[in-house]
Amino acid sequence: MSAGPIKQSRDAWKPQPKSTPDAHRVCAPMPRRAGLSYCGRNGRRVVSDWAQVKCADCLAARAADVAAGAE
Repeated sequence: MSAGPIKQSRDAWKPQPKSTPDAHRVCAPMPRRAGLSYCGRNGRRVVSDWAQVKCADCLAARAADVAAGAE
């Protein structure tokens, strides 16, 4: 498939493959699952306060849970 205008338009809306670099990532803990971050990645730094969370994957996972009524 060529990289025509339709493919370029679709690619423009795709999420970036890597969200937050590991050096800057601060994750939230998974509720009721000790030792696991909310995003499922290995959390080097995990904090309980959502105001300090800097992991885009954790924030997106929480937003999806809130929208689904799971939290």
